[in-house]
Amino acid sequence: MRKISQKILLLLIASNFLLAMNGQSTGTSSVSSPMDNIKQMFPAAPTANNLMKFEEVPVSYYTGIPDIKIPIANIPTNDSKISMNVSLNYHPLNAKPDDKSGEEGLGWSLFAGGSITRTIRGSADDRVNEGIANKIGILYDEYNYTGSQINYTRKYLDELALGANNIEQYKKLFFESLFFNRYDTEYDLYQYNFMGYTGRFIIKKSSDNNLYVEKLDKNNLKITIGSTNPSKVLEVMSFVVTDEYGNNFIFDVTERSQRSILSNKIGYYNSYDTNSTDLGESNTAFHLSKITNTSNAELVKLEYYPPYEVQYTDHSGISRNKFASEDANTLAIAMAFDGQIPASYETTSITSNTFVRSLKDIEIIGKGKINFTYLQGRGDTNYTFPQQLQRLDKVKIVDPSGKTVETYELSYGSLNYTLSGVDLPNVKLSLSKVTKFDSASNKEFDYVLDYTSNILNRPLGKDPWGWINCNRPNANYLLSKYVSPSCININILKSIKLPSGGMKTFDFGANTYSFNHEGLPITNFDENIENWVYSDVTNVTLQSTLFNSATYSLGKILQNKILVIESGQILNNDNDTGFLFLEKLNLSQQLVQSYGLNVSRDTEINLEGGFFYRIRFTWTNGGNDQGTALVNYLYD
Repeated sequence: MRKISQKILLLLIASNFLLAMNGQSTGTSSVSSPMDNIKQMFPAAPTANNLMKFEEVPVSYYTGIPDIKIPIANIPTNDSKISMNVSLNYHPLNAKPDDKSGEEGLGWSLFAGGSITRTIRGSADDRVNEGIANKIGILYDEYNYTGSQINYTRKYLDELALGANNIEQYKKLFFESLFFNRYDTEYDLYQYNFMGYTGRFIIKKSSDNNLYVEKLDKNNLKITIGSTNPSKVLEVMSFVVTDEYGNNFIFDVTERSQRSILSNKIGYYNSYDTNSTDLGESNTAFHLSKITNTSNAELVKLEYYPPYEVQYTDHSGISRNKFASEDANTLAIAMAFDGQIPASYETTSITSNTFVRSLKDIEIIGKGKINFTYLQGRGDTNYTFPQQLQRLDKVKIVDPSGKTVETYELSYGSLNYTLSGVDLPNVKLSLSKVTKFDSASNKEFDYVLDYTSNILNRPLGKDPWGWINCNRPNANYLLSKYVSPSCININILKSIKLPSGGMKTFDFGANTYSFNHEGLPITNFDENIENWVYSDVTNVTLQSTLFNSATYSLGKILQNKILVIESGQILNNDNDTGFLFLEKLNLSQQLVQSYGLNVSRDTEINLEGGFFYRIRFTWTNGGNDQGTALVNYLYD
């Protein structure tokens, strides 16, 4: 197994301009780290955002995502081309460790009507804020904005599309966008999922200051902006989507989100910087409220509950090490720019508040209604106030006379797990059963759901893709970033017991790939984690006196293997009088080579086959009769 370490070489560039900004940063006017301003994305609230995973990674054999659904209703409308289908659908990519459960449980989404969501990329396109923390949205260009900081991103993108290569005039835009986070340079992304349609688009502005939709996929839908805020003409309040038959889908029930960012940075020479930024409020979801036909007659009406607040805070951090220390000639420069270069340690907390609109009723004109009721109170640990959160409780199908035809009741449990390095356990809402009752409230059948659990109680972490992996016992979780095929499906749906008595089982696994650019056969398979064999940790205690070393034999190593020193310590070794060695012996038990062992950190040592090995502990403190060393090891 290989271990990858990353080192950062800090380059100090001195100029009169930057020297004018040296010293400790005091607020949002400071030079920011370039990484702060790259790929900042703020999605809609979890229930709406989870629905869009079906657009990002659709159900198909090609993507490996199966069509997992629990059907609830299928009611035709007065137009033969449109039916109101309601179901609970599962997507495994909504069940990663960092994901949040929606109102139907981790991984599950309610397909009923539909939504358009907005992911804010960078900052909101329709917002402008000039002052100490000025930020200019991408829609504020030379055609509609008379402020001192015009955003020329659209102009640059237009010229780029025409093949122009004159970027000299945009250097100020690039520099201030990257280092001062002054300009929004990415269009916000809009995604939709409704009535079997999925896709995405962005909103742009013409030279005559009219907003329009630019679709990012090919289909027969026409998407137009229904209305804007009268007091803020660049803020979209509704959309109208027209299908190929002329039916209109109106999305005008909005969810508003407010976000704030708190960041802290500590430099290599103790410079300290705290920034607090209020990103303001924006519309982040637009829910379907009405479907009309070509004659503008209503086919379906959807009603929503009043808004309720959902709040959560996401935390992230990064630490860096320097490749080399400064000498006497560069130390002064390094200290002067300590507040400008990427910091030694950074933390960021992003708090999101969204006023969520939950679906209440769907009226299929002349056909009946579908009612949705919710219960309040959950135990999710990745929300700020879980006691305020809702969970879908019942779905009732009602005929035109108002009689309940059937009812579906949802039952829940929780997924509980702990990640290495995190003090508190993670708890997430989990859908466990869906039960159907007839018009007389008699139980007809149920769907029973089961999820893969950590039955062996293995230590868990996260791999580079954000999935759960299994750490070796006592390993440094920060270094355990490999993919674990046997653990990646923890908390993922394992089976559904069907009303017929049968069962559907699901075997989700990691993607694998192989590549050799020279086209040569691959003979070394060490990089494939599925070939790795894990062994149990052996705990060794060695006791030595001043003139008598203690040894522990590892025996004869028949073929090359890796010895992993997971952890250990030398007790009462404040004066550094205890020493550990790994000794290599030939077949005659003669010493060939001796290595000093550092047991304070995870260490891997390549052992050559055909030799004997042993661990030796030597104690040199005459004032203490005996020393003790603890060593925990295994083989990869």
